[in-house]
Parts: sequence; structure tokens; C-alpha cells
Amino acid sequence: MVSLYLFNETTEKIGLAVKNDKVQELVIDRPDYPQQVGNIYLGKVKKVEKGLQAAFVDIGAEQDGFLQRKEIPYGEDKRIESVITEGQSLIVQVMKDAYATKGARLTANLTLPGQHLVYMPLGNQLIISKKLDSTAIEPVLQRLTSIRTAQEGAIIRTAAVDASSEVIEAEYLALRNQMTKLLQSTKNKEAPQVLFVDSVSVNRFIRLFSAREIDAIYVDSARFAKQLRAMYPSIASLISWKTALEQSLPTRIDQLWKTLLDPVVTLQNGISLSIEETEAMVVIDVNSGGFADRYHHQKTAVKTNLTTVPTIAEQIRLRNLSGIIVIDFIDMKEQKDQKQVIDALKKAFRSDRMQTNIYGFTKLGLLEITRKREAPSFAKLIADQSATKKNAYSTLSQVYSLERTIIRQQSSDVEAVLIQVEPKIRQLWDQVVDVNYLKDSNLPMVYFEPSKGVTGFHVKRAGSEPLIEEYIQTHPHLIVDKVL
Repeated sequence: MVSLYLFNETTEKIGLAVKNDKVQELVIDRPDYPQQVGNIYLGKVKKVEKGLQAAFVDIGAEQDGFLQRKEIPYGEDKRIESVITEGQSLIVQVMKDAYATKGARLTANLTLPGQHLVYMPLGNQLIISKKLDSTAIEPVLQRLTSIRTAQEGAIIRTAAVDASSEVIEAEYLALRNQMTKLLQSTKNKEAPQVLFVDSVSVNRFIRLFSAREIDAIYVDSARFAKQLRAMYPSIASLISWKTALEQSLPTRIDQLWKTLLDPVVTLQNGISLSIEETEAMVVIDVNSGGFADRYHHQKTAVKTNLTTVPTIAEQIRLRNLSGIIVIDFIDMKEQKDQKQVIDALKKAFRSDRMQTNIYGFTKLGLLEITRKREAPSFAKLIADQSATKKNAYSTLSQVYSLERTIIRQQSSDVEAVLIQVEPKIRQLWDQVVDVNYLKDSNLPMVYFEPSKGVTGFHVKRAGSEPLIEEYIQTHPHLIVDKVL
């Protein structure tokens, strides 16, 4: 069973899944790094490439999205130029986020996800999750077959096994109604426009888990709890507002971020992993350190490598590493030993919700893995990408950390707080943080003192309102801004 912690009141939205007092999975949703997978847009066809049999579609992003002919459900057997034309409006959905210089991958075969199924208005069939036994959900299949039209379809998710036919039918009809309204809403709109947003830290995160997996869902405000219960009536009883939510976590968010940025992961017995992300691939190096036992070297190598497998899989998931991943295990000569490690990795990735392929060892003894990329790694979101400040917080990450620090004061007796901030953080704060929203959150009075003498920010004074005001008045040389 997992407990979900959803932070929705901050500018940086965060979802964490905790099991056995340990963070198992997490998502980060930032305005500066919009994750568009699942979002539906009214796009405008900018260019049709006859040679590629594909089109570039403007969805309002920096780069035009890429739409292949095979992703147009009503044009699979035709040439793309006979199906769509330049300048026309087209409803599309993001399959894969933009990455580097490449625009988002698009499809015109729309879907709307629910807790138990995914509705496809042009799906033409009912598809059952590979993890489901079709006989176990036969009543569900019969019910959906009786209500769907010839062109409609659905993907029945693993979570459907825990729900009644009536619940799933109601969800199907609700998703159909939502899609109908969405399509009708485009009549008086000009492209490009967003039509549907699939929230990363709320909807997509909750759908990762079936109802029977979830022990509780904790959120950071009463208003958000109310919204969530209305959205998910079948699990409404699991949703609750928890004050000082961050303090309920096994580790504070900033400490977790620092752990994810650390390239070295230390295991027991002196074993460590070195994790490095490059533009081309991710490289994980296994270092044996002082690990040794009475067996000869080969058995020690196999044992050491097997010891690291669970942590390697865990770090890949937590850091959201994707693309080409190369693991440099301690050298093993025997194929049977390599097979042991491959089998252990396959088992460790069995619960991974991203598609992961393990290709085996190269002639140089490196293990090759590919993992589906749907979003940037967390290091790319959190860290300063300049070479001189590798693995340090970006200025934006410091702004979000400052916001969390202020919100933490909500659960204390502090009436006012004076915080020294780096000038660049002070400037960026006004650009990205909605102060009016924070004013509704029962927070203490907040004063910023821009200072070049501090790195990041530092809580200089915290206490009663008269105490802070007296301090400011008795130090007239200070330049102080009241922000809350």
C-alpha cells in the first residue's frame, strides 16, 4: 500500500508516493517546464511534408509538433496531403513531450483517461490491459460492448478489476460526454489553443495506482481536497487535508532534491554508484569499493553486481532517467553470471511504469538499457545546467525552495519573518510566484531583504510582528520589501 502526498498550493506542483516510510515515486510539474503528454490542442497545420508523410502542427509551443500519417485514424490508407492541408485547424493530442530541438510528437487518435479505462472516440475496439485476465472482467466487456458505438473504443486498465460494471459504465459515459463537449467547444475557437490539460502532479499521478494500492491521499489545502473528492468519488474517502504536509514526509523536499542531484549513491559494504547524465546517454558506474568476501574474484563480482540491481532500478525511476542508459558493472567473464544480472534487472523493472528494454551486455561488458522518455530527468528540472555549477540548484529551484520555506511557517506560531535573499532570486520571485494566491493561505507577514552577501536565501529573523517591525525600524540602512 502507498500513501500519496500532493502539493498543489505551491507554484512547483509535486506528487510523491511513499511506501514503508520511503519515497517510491515522484513527479514534478513546473510552469517553466510544461509536460504536455496527454494534453489536447486545437492546432494549425503549418507544413505538410509529402516525402515524410507527416505534418508539422502549431500547438502554441516553441516548436511545432510532429504528426505522422499513421497517427491520423481516418487517413491510414491515404497519402497525408489528401487528408490534411496547410492552414487547416486540427485537434491533436501530445504523445511525447518536446525534447531539445525536437517538437512534441502528436496524434489525432484522441484519448481521455479515467481511473479504470481510457476512452477512445475513434478507437474501434475494446483493448484489455496485458495484466488483466479477460474472463475476470467479462461482465465489464459485455456492458461496454452494449453501449459503445461502432467507431468508439476503450482501453480497460488494470484498476478495472477492482470496480463493478456499473462504476465502469458510468465512467465510460462520463468520459464520452466530456469528449463530446471538448469537440463541440472548438467551433468558435481559433488555433492554436489548449482544449484539455492532463495534470501531471494530480490526474496522471493518481492514475498510476489502482484503488487497492492506495492507503491514503494527503493534500496541502482544504479547497484542493474538496476539488479532488469531486473529481474522484470512488476514492473520496481516502482523500484528506493535512496541515504541515511536508513535515509528514520521510524527508523534506529540499533534502530529497539534493539527494537526486548527488551523482554518487552509496550502498552498504563500501559499494557505490556513480550516475552521470550526458546529452547522448546516461552512464551508471558500479564501484566495488572495499566490498570483498572469502569467495574468489568472479563470485565477488557477481555478488556485488546483484547487490546493486535494486538500487540502480530505484535511482533510474526516482531520477526519471530515460533514453539510452549504459551500466558499467564490475567485469564478469561468464555468460551465466551476466544472465543472472540481466534477470535480476528485469525483475527489478517489472514494476516500472515506463517502458524499459534491457538489451544485454556489449563486447566491452557494458549493459545497455533503453527507457521511454516522457519528460525531462529531475536533474534537468532542478539543477543549474551551467558547467561551473553542476548539481547545484538553479535560480528557479531556489525560488521554489524559498516559497516552500515560507509556507512551512504556516504551521508555526511565527507572525512575521525577515528573509535575506540574493537579488536575482528576489527579481525572479516577482515573475513566477503568485503572491495574491499566497495571501489567501494564512501565512505570516514576509519581508525580503535583498543582499549580495547571501547565497540563495537565509531566514534572518522570525517571531512576533512587533519584534520584526522593531528590528527593521532600528536598522534604517536595510532595504526591505514587504511581500506578504
